[in-house]
Amino acid sequence: MTVASPAKSYSLRVHYALAGLVSLVVVVVLSVLYFRDSAKTTAMLKQQEELLVVGDLTAGIHEQILKARIYEGEMLRRLEDQSFSNYQEQIASISERIDSIVSTRPTEELVSVLELVALQVKNYDSQARNNWGLRGQIGHRRSDLGLLSEIQTLEEGIKKWVAEFDQAVLNREGSPALDELVFPYFTEILVMQQEFGETLNMAVLERVLARLRDLPNRFSIVESTKSKSEEVGQILRSYEDKVKVLSDLTLEYHLSREASRLEFEQIAPSLERCHLLMRSRFEAFQETFAAQRAEAHLGGGIAFTLALLCLFLLIGWQGKGAGLLVARINQLDKEMGGLADGNFSGKLADSRTNDELGGLVCRDISY
Repeated sequence: MTVASPAKSYSLRVHYALAGLVSLVVVVVLSVLYFRDSAKTTAMLKQQEELLVVGDLTAGIHEQILKARIYEGEMLRRLEDQSFSNYQEQIASISERIDSIVSTRPTEELVSVLELVALQVKNYDSQARNNWGLRGQIGHRRSDLGLLSEIQTLEEGIKKWVAEFDQAVLNREGSPALDELVFPYFTEILVMQQEFGETLNMAVLERVLARLRDLPNRFSIVESTKSKSEEVGQILRSYEDKVKVLSDLTLEYHLSREASRLEFEQIAPSLERCHLLMRSRFEAFQETFAAQRAEAHLGGGIAFTLALLCLFLLIGWQGKGAGLLVARINQLDKEMGGLADGNFSGKLADSRTNDELGGLVCRDISY
């Protein structure tokens, strides 16, 4: 039997190896795209969580600074150590929140605003503590301590001298002159002191000090008390000095209260700036996240479409190869049938191909 020219080669090994390779490449590409998108999504979700945490911390600062202001008013009204401790806790918590936000490494602009807030809170705290200290120096926090206690002690002594003097005036022979009595004069001084404490009118203070300086002269009018006028004058001078200090402290306290109010009012615009920056940052994040998801969906769609196209081409190629293999087997079946009938003049088309079918023919057919 003559050998025909070789048929078109069709290697099953090559065919299935190529099919497996294409499938592996498709799986690898899809897996890489999936893990890349998952990593991006995870990073974006982590960033979102950090933004939410920073947003909560920023909102918490505004809430706590309002509480600190309330506790400041409460501690100056009640003058209790517990109120002062509550105020200190709020200020300390604000500092901790600012440090927590800075540790998340936000934008430089936000860090700059937070540093400004921290400085403003520090200035406000300094004024609030000064208010607390001044109330203690004046003597409002404890009745047995402070300048008020010392002044009240002197007032009690002065009132005794005033009572003794007025009694001497009343016991003097003749009709006593009521305008010489010191008690009404001293009572007016006490009333004017109270008026100054309420109005901070410096003219009222000048009248108080002028009357205090004039008071020793009144004690020298009556002969029985003239010898004690020098002693009374020393007490009155000490009383006058303490009244001056009290007026200075009272004025300083009211100025400090106004300063703490101004410092507090400066914090609000900075906190509002923080809120605007956080809102802007979150909106930018949402836009970035939406763009990233759209890009991921588009890339995934393109990759999936290309993978389907490759699979369809592979299926078509396999179908074509299977058709070719079936045609060669049918042809070989005819040729082998001819050999079985004793027809050795035919041609074996697959005897010289280098694929599996050609090897089978060359191994099992002898001439």
